[in-house]
Amino acid sequence: MEVSGYMFREKISELLEERDILAKQFTSNIKQFDNAEYGTKTNLEELFGRYHRAELKVCKLQSEQSRFNTIVKVQGPDGEISLSEATKAVSIENRASGLWKSVAHGGKKLSRFERREPATVRDKEKVYAKEAVGFEVALGKKRDHTRRANKFRQAIVEGNSTKIELEIDRALFD
Repeated sequence: MEVSGYMFREKISELLEERDILAKQFTSNIKQFDNAEYGTKTNLEELFGRYHRAELKVCKLQSEQSRFNTIVKVQGPDGEISLSEATKAVSIENRASGLWKSVAHGGKKLSRFERREPATVRDKEKVYAKEAVGFEVALGKKRDHTRRANKFRQAIVEGNSTKIELEIDRALFD
């Protein structure tokens, strides 16, 4: 069957939403009155069966999605990599960008309850820490990692739109 990353993403999302609805129905019907207001009692075993089938289908689809992500190759900032690696690398670059952003902002901000000596106070007995990296350097590093993350995002978009032939049960997409 010909599949794309978007097919996996959309079907998994649909099933996870269905699973959550079924789980809420299941837990909200644990106790029922003998004369149910709407005519019949909810069959918990049947409801759980639908929930469990959705969970198993998600499991199989995610497994096949992993196979797809390993097979499909994309162009990352440093060369060709698997789609799987690109999806992990974008998170790494986002975290790196965030760390450099905090350096550019001057580090941890003090709450209104914390006290800090004014920068103009001079005291021979006190030693003040200095910035380890200047603002411009930190901003440049943040920008570099943001650009790398954007390149990975673009590669992921292209990879997910790629269609390949996989031996896969068509019923998983029904």
